[in-house]
Amino acid sequence: MLVSRIFLLFIALGLGFVGLNYLIEPNLLLSRYDLSVADADMDNMLRSAYGGIFLAAAAYILLGAIRTDRTHDAVGLVCLLMAGAALGRLVSIAALGPAHPMINALLAFEIVAVMIGGVLYFRRRPAGTV
Repeated sequence: MLVSRIFLLFIALGLGFVGLNYLIEPNLLLSRYDLSVADADMDNMLRSAYGGIFLAAAAYILLGAIRTDRTHDAVGLVCLLMAGAALGRLVSIAALGPAHPMINALLAFEIVAVMIGGVLYFRRRPAGTV
């Protein structure tokens, strides 16, 4: 259980950091990929999806790190979020070709997070625990 809670704390801090940065200034992180927000509608999408949704997910994941009755579900959420992000990246790479090296690093991180989260999610838990 402690390993799961540490894992969740690490993921929550990372997602929270990314979400907060996209919410405050999307171009800050986009500039790492030589990208920038093209117009107000794209800015709105980035602040909403990467900012707001990432912060909401980070809050629930942090709750799972703090409250043991939420830990199992939060690990499941991490698996789903990271698998979805990895799937999107893989589809993009298949459709458009190789990505920026930082994108490939994020893909590797997401795959590893799904693997670790999957082990933590499906491992045998003591009777009476959630």
